[in-house]
Amino acid sequence: MRTSNIDRVKKVEAVEKYKRGEGSQVSIGREYGVTKTCVQKWIAIYDTLGPSGLAPKHTNNRYSKELKIRAVEAYLQG
Repeated sequence: MRTSNIDRVKKVEAVEKYKRGEGSQVSIGREYGVTKTCVQKWIAIYDTLGPSGLAPKHTNNRYSKELKIRAVEAYLQG
């Protein structure tokens, strides 16, 4: 899944602009360089989780070799 290059502040700004009636989903999408579908997703997230829901999710955690070894050993020991 691709992530947007738009930061959280701009996403919130776009959603709030739409909610104030300052543009359609299509026109706001064009203004921010994203599709109407993307704007719709931002609106849904905003409505469900609030502005903080539009913050980037941190994934692909990196774990040290030692931590991985301890996890495997703990798993093998039951």
